[in-house]
Amino acid sequence: MTSLDELIRERDQALLSLDAHEIKTFMRRWNIRIPEDDREFWQIVRNALEKIGAPGKLLRTAEIRMQYAGRK
Repeated sequence: MTSLDELIRERDQALLSLDAHEIKTFMRRWNIRIPEDDREFWQIVRNALEKIGAPGKLLRTAEIRMQYAGRK
């Protein structure tokens, strides 16, 4: 398996999990900048999910997490 194949497999697995810790672990492993702002983080996740053709339910979940990011 090439590095690109590995990156794509790991990316898809992390994104589809919608688990912030897993996604950030993937990003660190591949030296991808992690936004400090949670809202920006979820916007990036949502856009990436759209680009890989994730189901609408996952896109909506990412949108909801983005909307509520930073609220306490």
